[in-house]
Amino acid sequence: MQYSRCLLTSDAGNTDRMEASPLLNHDLQRHDLVGLRSNAWQTIIDEQAPTVQRILRQWQQANWPMVVRRDEAEGHDQQVAVGLVLPPSTCASEGNKVRISALVHASAIVYCSKPKTLLQLLTQRQGCVPDHWQTALNVLLSDAEQMQLDLHCFGSFAYQLSTGQVYLNDKSDIDLLFYATSKTQLMRACELLARHAEMLPLDGEVIFPGGFGVAWKEWLPAAKLAQDHGGQRVLVKQRQRVGLVPIEELTHSLAA
Repeated sequence: MQYSRCLLTSDAGNTDRMEASPLLNHDLQRHDLVGLRSNAWQTIIDEQAPTVQRILRQWQQANWPMVVRRDEAEGHDQQVAVGLVLPPSTCASEGNKVRISALVHASAIVYCSKPKTLLQLLTQRQGCVPDHWQTALNVLLSDAEQMQLDLHCFGSFAYQLSTGQVYLNDKSDIDLLFYATSKTQLMRACELLARHAEMLPLDGEVIFPGGFGVAWKEWLPAAKLAQDHGGQRVLVKQRQRVGLVPIEELTHSLAA
């Protein structure tokens, strides 16, 4: 299957001159998008091979963000683990993705945002979506808008639509996440995604208050089982840890 390469669009700017709001390290969550100061970028670039350095300089010049990932054991309180994935077409070993990982000081971050929404990405680069996904994605977006549900994107789908570079292949998923606000919204959103997953290769997470991420595909069966038997636990990913957490502990953080 062939995917068209989209035109590269630069949002370049001098991030060192941007007005940065006070940022606390503990406010950052997995999947958040962050912009870095030029000295932090330079440190990251200097640690890479020459071919990768060239690509990272283009990334920096386009002002594309890095992504907050799970903390590393050797990090300290003011360090933030960040990373990005380079397009397979730019890598020496065809078909493999090069993952760039780094630890940066919180003061090196000049902006932070949640992952882009499905609406933002489709509006930005509708032409980057494979043809066989177009109609089904528009239906999903329409159903989500009726629910007033913001679906955020990460992974290869988000990278391709954010940068215009080719990341997707025949085996790619569409990774979506949403931020849970109430028990009702949580169940309706999971049911919506499960229904559309019959037509699209959907995957992803629901993010609970505090940055607790749970695979939404696992939540529905676990929650229904908990209604009958109680005591169910789900695998939770957070910046600081990964572990099993009781379902009740997560739902207690939500409104009705």
